[in-house]
Amino acid sequence: MDRTFTTRSGFKASMWVLAIPCILLIVMIPFAIMALWMAYRGKVRVTDDKIIVSWLGTREHPWSDIGSLSRVRAPGFIGGLMAPISYGLRSKPRAAPRIPLGAFEAGDELLGIIQAKTGQTLAA
Repeated sequence: MDRTFTTRSGFKASMWVLAIPCILLIVMIPFAIMALWMAYRGKVRVTDDKIIVSWLGTREHPWSDIGSLSRVRAPGFIGGLMAPISYGLRSKPRAAPRIPLGAFEAGDELLGIIQAKTGQTLAA
């Protein structure tokens, strides 16, 4: 199994809405570039043995290293739409990488795959 989930078109449009005023305010151009980078380069790839999350950087973790899944309470309207989850790593107990499921196409299917591959259920 090798499946890639890309960002939703609604997420891309919202990043453009955010980026345009940032571009007009010259000082905020780096933030606009970052927002558009996330919109067009963000993806999650799942394979039989690992998950690869490309957002601002790229992280990859084997399924066996993921020890827990939990919802993250994100502030504001946009945070609620992004529906982020956090996953705990056995190799790095203090690390809590996140995946904004709402930003990706078929986020519910992605969550189902993550739960099936890790054997974990999503804790509130």
